[in-house]
Amino acid sequence: MSSATNTGSGEKRPAGTAMLAGDPPAARRDAMKNLPRGQGQKVMVVHDKRSPVRGLADVLERLGYAADAFTHPVEALLAFERAPNSFDLILAKFSMPQMTGADFAVLVRSTRPKLPVILHPGKRERIDYAESQRLGVWLALDSPTRAEGLARTLRIALFEQRL
Repeated sequence: MSSATNTGSGEKRPAGTAMLAGDPPAARRDAMKNLPRGQGQKVMVVHDKRSPVRGLADVLERLGYAADAFTHPVEALLAFERAPNSFDLILAKFSMPQMTGADFAVLVRSTRPKLPVILHPGKRERIDYAESQRLGVWLALDSPTRAEGLARTLRIALFEQRL
């Protein structure tokens, strides 16, 4: 597991203590011990706000994944195009100013059709299941995202079944 997270454009930051919405610190520490763990798989995180992208990356690292986090979808797409086979999963926010998560999913899946893509809605968004299936997105997270839901969704996308 990495001790630093790429926050886009090669910037590294020390792994912090950011948490996902709604998880109290003590409960999060206890719950993290019993959650499904990754095995170093590389997850690209794309979110238009720095704090949530850092929080998601931190939780992913605590769960045993390597995280490359980006706050600009165009930069994330360029990084993906440079090394499309280096990512095991994409976790993208559904709506972002420069490009929607759905559009991002279509573009990366045009290069790697079987790459798992998970969309993460904003606070007031809901992702339509039928639309996500049409786009080839395998799963969608609820908002606010909790570590438990993220861990289980990653387990399903990477190890158990491909929807």
